[in-house]
Amino acid sequence: MGSKAIIRPATAQDIPKIKAIHDHYVYNSVLTLHSEPRPEQDLHRRFQTALERGLPYIVCQDEESRHILGYAFAFPFNRKVAGLAQTVEINLFCHPNYTRQQIARHLLEDLLAILKRPSSSGHATFFRPGIKPHQAAQVIACVGIDELGPKGGLGLIDWYKQFGFDESGRLKKVGCKFNRWIDQVYLQISLI
Repeated sequence: MGSKAIIRPATAQDIPKIKAIHDHYVYNSVLTLHSEPRPEQDLHRRFQTALERGLPYIVCQDEESRHILGYAFAFPFNRKVAGLAQTVEINLFCHPNYTRQQIARHLLEDLLAILKRPSSSGHATFFRPGIKPHQAAQVIACVGIDELGPKGGLGLIDWYKQFGFDESGRLKKVGCKFNRWIDQVYLQISLI
């Protein structure tokens, strides 16, 4: 990531640009198993939920053009089970014109740092005022395996492993997209 790109808290005004990035992956990949773009209000709701629960939602933005180059956020892994409250799932997507430029690396590193030390003075701006930052103990990344992707779909798993994630589960042929069966792999990193 060059000196002209910054990681900052997402705002509601970023949602249309975030939606455009997400829509690209809906139409062109198995990184999301959605087959139709999500309505913008769904993305707004997820953004608000993250903030209300004291979880980070961040973007990488080019300082000059103001383009959103990527985004990442954490959300409750299973909000209906109180015993799983300290486990969060993350999503991370880069603008398709800015892949392989270390943007995803910087987004993930910053997201994990914020989750690990949410009360750090440098992280205060990533949370809504008056909302206590959520202290996550475990972080889950769910990855769709694209057998046509790098390393037979395992390239993304290897990428997450560079950051300390371990494979903690694989659900075989649970998704279907583009007339192909898709495995879902759960990767996990402990912050405690």
